[in-house]
Amino acid sequence: MLESVLALLRNESSVKPTLVDIAALLQMICEQFSDCGYTVPYSGTKRATCIVRPDEITRAITNLVENGVRFGTAVRVELSMSTVRAIIEVSDNGPGILDGKKAAMLKPFVGGEDARTMDETTGFGLGLSIAQAIATAHSGTSSLCDNPSNGLRVAITLPRDGGQAIEPP
Repeated sequence: MLESVLALLRNESSVKPTLVDIAALLQMICEQFSDCGYTVPYSGTKRATCIVRPDEITRAITNLVENGVRFGTAVRVELSMSTVRAIIEVSDNGPGILDGKKAAMLKPFVGGEDARTMDETTGFGLGLSIAQAIATAHSGTSSLCDNPSNGLRVAITLPRDGGQAIEPP
């Protein structure tokens, strides 16, 4: 597992991107959290395709939702599409992250609460850095923003063509 995390952080994936219904993938992630007792609504288009590595995108969004349910009580996944990009936003109503700490939180092994002790609910500080590494590996970006009401909103922007021009059929 550690080797796969390090490979992700070093952008060394050997899996080829494929055409995926990103909307269905996000809906499936939300449904899996619902099956575990969390309410994680999805909003956005019902169908939308992107060229991605689906296992990696699943991992990135799952990491973000896990953080959201760990630190907040309401988590939402949203998808908006343009002709060239997909924007996936995962927002929660937790305590958020201070502006001065947002850049550091994207580094591996940086946790959100200085006073927190390690227990079964504590992560290793990899969720945000893995999500960022996956976005970057897809020629995309990730950003941490304040949620308008309160909490954190993480936006992952991906090119729909996987970072390569799609040739017309």
